[in-house]
Order: sequence, then C-alpha cells, then structure tokens
Amino acid sequence: CYIDANRSLEQLDPSMIDGDWPRPTVSDAKIRRGVGLIWARLPSGDVFYDAPLSCADVERRIERCWRPYHDALACALDQAHARFGAVWHLNCHSMRSHGTPRDEAGAREARPDMVLGDRDGTTCDAAFLDLVQSVLAGFGYEVRVNHPYKGQELVRSYADPANHRHSLQIEINRALYMDERTGEKNANFPRLRAQLAELVEAICGFAAAEAATLPGGR
Repeated sequence: CYIDANRSLEQLDPSMIDGDWPRPTVSDAKIRRGVGLIWARLPSGDVFYDAPLSCADVERRIERCWRPYHDALACALDQAHARFGAVWHLNCHSMRSHGTPRDEAGAREARPDMVLGDRDGTTCDAAFLDLVQSVLAGFGYEVRVNHPYKGQELVRSYADPANHRHSLQIEINRALYMDERTGEKNANFPRLRAQLAELVEAICGFAAAEAATLPGGR
C-alpha cells in the first residue's frame, strides 16, 4: 500500500500528487480502481489519504523502496541467465477466496484454488505454463489461467521468452491454508506446503532439462 512493487512507475494517479508530477503517467483499470503504484483505496473502497502527497514524498518512496527491490530482482535474474543461459521466474501471490465489489472480475466472485498469469501467453513459454498447471491440477486443485489475474509489472518487466527469460505469476487462494479472518494457518497448511515443494522440484527438473538443450547448455 505504501508503494506497490508490482506496478510500473507510470501507473500513478496524478490526482494524488500535490503539484505537477515530472514523470509520465498512464490511466488504466488499476488506476481507476485506486490500486496503482501508490494505492488510493482499499478493496473495500476506504480511502488512504485525506490530502494529496508531495512529489518529494513519492520520489522518496520510489528511491528507497521500489527501485532497490527491482534492482535486486533484475540482478538475481541476470546472474541466473548469465550462468545457465535461461531463467524461469515465479512471482507468487495470495488472493482472497472471494472478490470484492471493487474487483475487476466482479463483486463477490468465488476465486479458484490457483490462478496462473502469463499476460495472455506473452511472459513465458507455453511448456512452462503447462507444466505448472498440470502439476497443480494433478494435486486436485482448480486452476485457471489469466482470470481474474493475468500478472502485472513483476512478470511483464522481466519476461522475454524469445531470449529464454520466462516469468509466471501464481495466485494461491488463501482459504487453502489460512483462516482469512484471523490469519491463522489452517489444517491444510502442511499439505499445501508439501505440494508446493513438489511443484518446485518439478520446475527445477523442467528447467534443468530445458537449459541442457540450449547452446552450451548447463
């Protein structure tokens, strides 16, 4: 809420700023819902701020929080790509079990167990998506692709499938592992944790096999 690393620097509502914001901005569904780079509203509709933010405050948030996060992620991915010739990046999130009136997908819509987001096939190879989907479905989970979440900045920025850079977002339904009201782990938590460990093992095996087929593959 302070600043969202899963948004681009352009996804900022200029009406939240006191004065002229010096960077370019865009208007999209996230901005209209108040969940841009700096959130204006909670999913409930409650507002965060009773006055505009100064340009200096927003710049501090970018330089102290957003930019170091992205610099560290970019460095880690670049190092892996340089070492192995390819990289497979998972961007993991949790989602409420039901939507809210402000959600893009509609009020109170029940969420599936898992949602995989590759921004309509643009951020990873289809084989990577198929692997993750088949493993999760094999555990008995309902898995959807790109609905209601397609992935945002953290998969868009670091994806380049043609150059063996694959990014995939995974949204996990919170009701699978926690009491959404209290935040306490539920009885299914150990089972889900073990299954996600199996998923990671499957991805590692897939990545090793894929990397071995590349020129100079390792």
